[in-house]
Amino acid sequence: MSLKFIPPALVTATLALSACTSFVPSTLMKLNRLDPFTANPAYFAVLLDAPAGLSLVEDTTKMNVYATHSPSGQSWNETYILDEFRDGAGQVTYILTPDSVDNLRALQATLNGFVETSDGNGTGGFGISMDPCRDVDVALVDDPKLSLYVRFEIDGPFRPLVRDASVLEFFEIDEIPDLPQCGEISEASLKSPDSLVR
Repeated sequence: MSLKFIPPALVTATLALSACTSFVPSTLMKLNRLDPFTANPAYFAVLLDAPAGLSLVEDTTKMNVYATHSPSGQSWNETYILDEFRDGAGQVTYILTPDSVDNLRALQATLNGFVETSDGNGTGGFGISMDPCRDVDVALVDDPKLSLYVRFEIDGPFRPLVRDASVLEFFEIDEIPDLPQCGEISEASLKSPDSLVR
């Protein structure tokens, strides 16, 4: 499942999952005002509030950043991995890996270098994608719900992006058994995401 966001020049956020009606408009508006080419990537985080028994497949939570320069037509399309972290209460947070932060900052510098030669008609934005999985030892309810939150500043709040969405609708599946089984959670994920902010 993927979510796509486009910066203010295109006015509205575009969602790859058009059937989902659980998106929070105020957060979408803030995402529209967020410039992915100047924002500090180390501060961005995604928080998943999912029912017991539902997780995301390791290394499938990613950020895609894309841009096209005008009038040259030169384009960029890069994907960056987000690491998973769990606290003792079961809260799951995803942040960009240190390498992804460095690589995204390098891309931002490259893109900002093209500003002076732009005619103002270039496009760009970013998206989030993730693949779900289920824990076979934990029975999910018939119609489980999930919520997704995003953070833009290191000390800022997690803002609701998706609230109480049907898991089946959100991931576009017909029934829970269609979800793949999860592998074991790495011990490396049991750490604080704030310890990696640079």
